[in-house]
Amino acid sequence: DTLSVRRLPGGSLLELGVHIADVTHFVSEGSLTDLEARSRATTYYLADRRYDMLPAVLSADLCSLLGGVDRYAMSVLWELDVQTLAVTKVWFGRTLIRSSYQLHYELAQALLNGEEVEVPELAQLALEERDGKLAELVEALETLTHVARHLRAQRDSGGALELEGVEVRAQLDEKRNITALVPRQPLEVHETVAECMIYANHWVARKIQEVFPYQAMLRRHPPPRQELFSQLVDTAQARGFSINTSTNKALADSLNRAVDPRDPLVNRLFRMMATRAMSQAVYFSTGSELEDQFYHYGLALDRYTHFTSPIRRYADMVVHRLLNATLAVEQGAEPVKAPAGNKEMEELAEHINNRNRAAQRAQNLSVELFQCLFFKERDPETDPRCVAG
Repeated sequence: DTLSVRRLPGGSLLELGVHIADVTHFVSEGSLTDLEARSRATTYYLADRRYDMLPAVLSADLCSLLGGVDRYAMSVLWELDVQTLAVTKVWFGRTLIRSSYQLHYELAQALLNGEEVEVPELAQLALEERDGKLAELVEALETLTHVARHLRAQRDSGGALELEGVEVRAQLDEKRNITALVPRQPLEVHETVAECMIYANHWVARKIQEVFPYQAMLRRHPPPRQELFSQLVDTAQARGFSINTSTNKALADSLNRAVDPRDPLVNRLFRMMATRAMSQAVYFSTGSELEDQFYHYGLALDRYTHFTSPIRRYADMVVHRLLNATLAVEQGAEPVKAPAGNKEMEELAEHINNRNRAAQRAQNLSVELFQCLFFKERDPETDPRCVAG
């Protein structure tokens, strides 16, 4: 994923850009590569390895948005009012981009925190030029953070949920023995990127459904069944808190209030329990559901799809093709290939949903297996990480 931000001439507008690898430029619909990707539907992530949806020559090279090289992309560009961040214009289309920087999350966060760190792309520059480029980079990161906070606040006002999960990565040595279980450390820059991706997914969903109202592939998140909240409600009540689960907004507000200043883990526990109560988000064809069923409960968005990860999700490739067909229709041209009808699109959505469930189950079981293997070699009498029940 690549992000861009700049102030436009005149100074009253910002341009925010989300740029995604143009996988469908290389993978024609109906080709052998496409049929295999469609069959797999997703990349499988296990604790010690992954099984890619696409060949490595695409996923790790031609479609990877590497820094300093030209790459084909699908882009969404917004013009935003500098003061209010209201959208004044949005553009969708195919682009050729060259990323100025390839930053990993920890480096980007360190720059935001004001730490003195080395940016590889600036290492060979003269001191004065390097300082100037570094200042521009930090300003861009700060602007992206500001925009993302605004986007998150907008969704929060509509009832977006901040849920909690535990992501653990198995650290292996050269013999593939487990040396540690490393929990993922959340950084604000993770949220910045996530908000921009959510924003792009939302706008693309609106665009493709506008032109193809009965055959667009969107993603919906149905409200959970109320009885699944009973454990959360009872546990919170035992700690003196009241959890309102009537709507996503009510749930989000009551979770925000359920804070024990003496024990910050209490709120995390409540959010983990709320996560376990959630229904599963699914892909669907817009011709198969009433519009009031399009809503994404967790994100608090009326339209949502997946556009931002076509290297690892087939649904995103479908959406890229729909977006290109949409742009062709708006320009008065015939799409290269007409989108599938509602019946075929719904069948494809169901296939992808099934493969996603299988992939998630495989991932969960793999992580559990590696956790068991890790603790099998530990002595519960001497290792404080082991708790005997």
